[in-house]
Amino acid sequence: MDIKIRYLSKTGNTKKIALAIAEELNIEAKTIEEPVDKADLLFIGGALYGDKINSNLKTFISKLDNNIKTVVIFGTSASKNTVYKELKTYLDEKNISVHDKTFNSPGNFLFYQFKRPNKEDLNNAKTFAKEIKTELDK
Repeated sequence: MDIKIRYLSKTGNTKKIALAIAEELNIEAKTIEEPVDKADLLFIGGALYGDKINSNLKTFISKLDNNIKTVVIFGTSASKNTVYKELKTYLDEKNISVHDKTFNSPGNFLFYQFKRPNKEDLNNAKTFAKEIKTELDK
Protein backbone atom coordinates (compact mmCIF):
# COMPACT_ATOMS: atom_id res chain seq x y z
CA MET A 1 0.00 0.00 0.00
CA ASP A 2 1.34 3.41 -0.99
CA ILE A 3 0.95 5.62 2.10
CA LYS A 4 1.95 9.26 2.38
CA ILE A 5 1.74 11.89 5.11
CA ARG A 6 1.48 15.62 4.50
CA TYR A 7 0.96 18.28 7.14
CA LEU A 8 0.94 22.00 7.83
CA SER A 9 2.18 23.05 11.25
CA LYS A 10 2.70 26.67 12.23
CA THR A 11 3.43 26.00 15.91
CA GLY A 12 4.89 22.48 15.76
CA ASN A 13 1.90 20.71 17.33
CA THR A 14 0.64 19.07 14.15
CA LYS A 15 4.20 18.21 13.13
CA LYS A 16 4.58 16.18 16.35
CA ILE A 17 1.47 14.17 15.48
CA ALA A 18 2.61 13.71 11.86
CA LEU A 19 5.99 12.41 13.01
CA ALA A 20 4.34 9.97 15.44
CA ILE A 21 2.13 8.60 12.65
CA ALA A 22 5.15 8.38 10.35
CA GLU A 23 7.16 6.50 12.97
CA GLU A 24 4.37 3.97 13.43
CA LEU A 25 3.99 3.42 9.68
CA ASN A 26 7.74 3.52 9.02
CA ILE A 27 7.41 6.25 6.40
CA GLU A 28 8.44 9.90 6.14
CA ALA A 29 6.11 12.74 7.05
CA LYS A 30 6.50 15.75 4.78
CA THR A 31 5.08 19.24 4.78
CA ILE A 32 2.42 20.28 2.29
CA GLU A 33 5.12 21.99 0.25
CA GLU A 34 5.91 18.49 -1.06
CA PRO A 35 3.25 17.61 -3.68
CA VAL A 36 1.49 14.27 -3.84
CA ASP A 37 0.78 12.84 -7.27
CA LYS A 38 -0.76 9.55 -6.11
CA ALA A 39 -1.34 7.50 -2.97
CA ASP A 40 -3.52 4.66 -1.78
CA LEU A 41 -3.73 6.35 1.60
CA LEU A 42 -2.88 9.97 2.34
CA PHE A 43 -2.81 11.30 5.89
CA ILE A 44 -3.40 15.08 5.82
CA GLY A 45 -2.79 17.09 8.96
CA GLY A 46 -3.50 20.64 9.91
CA ALA A 47 -4.66 22.84 12.72
CA LEU A 48 -7.23 25.48 13.38
CA TYR A 49 -6.12 29.07 13.59
CA GLY A 50 -9.01 31.27 14.66
CA ASP A 51 -11.30 28.26 14.02
CA LYS A 52 -10.28 28.10 10.33
CA ILE A 53 -7.71 26.06 8.45
CA ASN A 54 -4.75 27.83 6.90
CA SER A 55 -5.23 28.96 3.29
CA ASN A 56 -2.05 27.09 2.27
CA LEU A 57 -3.74 23.85 3.27
CA LYS A 58 -6.71 24.73 1.05
CA THR A 59 -4.29 25.36 -1.83
CA PHE A 60 -2.60 21.99 -1.23
CA ILE A 61 -5.96 20.21 -1.37
CA SER A 62 -6.92 22.08 -4.55
CA LYS A 63 -3.91 20.49 -6.29
CA LEU A 64 -4.86 16.91 -5.38
CA ASP A 65 -6.59 14.74 -7.95
CA ASN A 66 -8.33 11.40 -8.16
CA ASN A 67 -5.03 9.48 -7.94
CA ILE A 68 -5.56 9.69 -4.18
CA LYS A 69 -7.70 6.74 -3.12
CA THR A 70 -8.41 7.62 0.53
CA VAL A 71 -7.56 10.52 2.81
CA VAL A 72 -7.36 10.30 6.58
CA ILE A 73 -7.53 13.62 8.39
CA PHE A 74 -5.63 14.41 11.55
CA GLY A 75 -5.00 17.62 13.39
CA THR A 76 -4.48 19.62 16.52
CA SER A 77 -6.50 22.33 18.14
CA ALA A 78 -6.43 24.28 21.38
CA SER A 79 -10.24 24.34 21.26
CA LYS A 80 -12.68 21.43 21.03
CA ASN A 81 -13.21 22.14 17.32
CA THR A 82 -11.33 20.05 14.75
CA VAL A 83 -10.09 20.43 11.18
CA TYR A 84 -12.19 17.47 10.00
CA LYS A 85 -15.35 19.22 8.82
CA GLU A 86 -13.61 21.97 6.85
CA LEU A 87 -11.01 19.66 5.27
CA LYS A 88 -13.66 17.10 4.38
CA THR A 89 -15.68 19.79 2.60
CA TYR A 90 -12.72 20.68 0.37
CA LEU A 91 -11.85 17.03 -0.29
CA ASP A 92 -15.47 16.19 -1.12
CA GLU A 93 -15.43 18.98 -3.71
CA LYS A 94 -12.45 17.19 -5.31
CA ASN A 95 -14.33 13.83 -5.19
CA ILE A 96 -11.61 12.35 -2.99
CA SER A 97 -12.73 9.69 -0.53
CA VAL A 98 -12.35 10.72 3.10
CA HIS A 99 -12.15 8.09 5.82
CA ASP A 100 -14.80 8.55 8.50
CA LYS A 101 -12.26 8.10 11.31
CA THR A 102 -10.15 11.10 12.22
CA PHE A 103 -7.55 11.93 14.83
CA ASN A 104 -7.47 15.17 16.76
CA SER A 105 -5.07 16.04 19.52
CA PRO A 106 -5.09 18.96 21.88
CA GLY A 107 -2.49 21.47 20.86
CA ASN A 108 -1.07 24.13 23.09
CA PHE A 109 -1.67 27.78 22.44
CA LEU A 110 -0.15 30.30 24.81
CA PHE A 111 -0.93 28.74 28.22
CA TYR A 112 -3.99 26.78 27.10
CA GLN A 113 -3.46 23.00 26.75
CA PHE A 114 0.10 23.56 28.01
CA LYS A 115 2.58 20.85 26.98
CA ARG A 116 0.18 19.26 24.50
CA PRO A 117 0.45 17.18 22.46
CA ASN A 118 2.12 15.07 25.13
CA LYS A 119 3.53 11.54 25.13
CA GLU A 120 0.08 10.00 25.59
CA ASP A 121 -1.28 12.03 22.63
CA LEU A 122 1.62 10.84 20.45
CA ASN A 123 1.05 7.22 21.47
CA ASN A 124 -2.65 7.63 20.66
CA ALA A 125 -1.70 8.94 17.21
CA LYS A 126 0.46 5.87 16.63
CA THR A 127 -2.35 3.56 17.69
CA PHE A 128 -4.75 5.42 15.40
CA ALA A 129 -2.39 5.06 12.41
CA LYS A 130 -1.89 1.35 13.08
CA GLU A 131 -5.66 0.78 13.28
CA ILE A 132 -6.29 2.63 10.01
CA LYS A 133 -3.58 0.71 8.16
CA THR A 134 -4.75 -2.64 9.55
CA GLU A 135 -8.33 -1.86 8.56
CA LEU A 136 -7.37 -0.88 5.00
CA ASP A 137 -4.98 -3.82 4.56
CA LYS A 138 -7.94 -6.22 4.87
